[in-house]
Amino acid sequence: MPFLKPELQQILQRFELNVTSLETEDVSVHEGFSGAIVYRLETNRGPVALRRWPGESLPSERIRGLHRLLGHLRQSGVTTVAVPWPVADGFGGTLVEYAGSRWHCEPWLPGAASLVDDATPAKIRNAMHALAEWHLHAATFRAVGKEMDWFQTGGYGPAPAHQHRFAIMESWPPERRVAILKNAAGLEPEVAQWVHSYLGFYDRMEREVKQQTHAALNWHVPLQPCLRDVWHDHILLVENEVTGIIDPTATKTDTVASDLSRFLGSLLAPGDRNWQLSISAYEEKRPLSENEHRSLLVLYRSGTLLNGLSWVNRLTGGESRLMRDSRVVERLNAILRRIMELPNHL
Repeated sequence: MPFLKPELQQILQRFELNVTSLETEDVSVHEGFSGAIVYRLETNRGPVALRRWPGESLPSERIRGLHRLLGHLRQSGVTTVAVPWPVADGFGGTLVEYAGSRWHCEPWLPGAASLVDDATPAKIRNAMHALAEWHLHAATFRAVGKEMDWFQTGGYGPAPAHQHRFAIMESWPPERRVAILKNAAGLEPEVAQWVHSYLGFYDRMEREVKQQTHAALNWHVPLQPCLRDVWHDHILLVENEVTGIIDPTATKTDTVASDLSRFLGSLLAPGDRNWQLSISAYEEKRPLSENEHRSLLVLYRSGTLLNGLSWVNRLTGGESRLMRDSRVVERLNAILRRIMELPNHL
């Protein structure tokens, strides 16, 4: 079992932690699509999450800045974040480097990601309130030094999300898509079928979504640290109450509309009866400007259009074995369902 490996014990000791139980119900391993691994362990300080960052991931300065932002949120009264503990060396750092990998440790937050199976109005309202509180307090964070590259606050300008997505569309011209389809024809049938279906819908809607995104490049919105990759599995609840907003890895300066479009798009579509309820609930805590409202819809469309491109790259670039992972298949099916419905929301 990986929990008995000496290196894990040594890393935990750097945080003055000791495992108190190796019973099956007390330990688990969670592997992300990015290569990150999170160990859930019972320790002398209660349940903890010990995270190993992938070798090819964020710069250490950005991770440390993210940890400082999370500490700021917690100090501001946001109880839904887990703040990494400092290493027990007296210097206040939060990262341990061991055998070429970086690790941090934080409390394991209670609750379960139950929204996808039971998205009641009460749960959605509380989730939107929790996101608004996160945004309100993140907007008061003051980055220093190198952190300002990722976590700057207080400015107005075009949303980086629009800029980034327009650049992606520019980098996927028709000839690139044709070449991908030719390569996919030689792969496993289920891979080729998914790639063909996804790119077929992409071709139908790319022009209109690209035009809308191009127009949005001129819209100025408030810019602040945002989660940028929050979806239903990142919101933990106990009954109707939000107890955690997890996996803030992608956090960076952007528009709050990027978070709202990502989260709501993982559960709903603009025509859903709970869509407007969700926006209204968010605005009970933090009103949105006209450009933020407009950006939310355009980002929903561009996100829905582009969500599958990274998977196309991976599946046709030597990682077709990913189709054997049931979690990947579930994600790919969801991406395909949403892009199929996108014409109804343009």
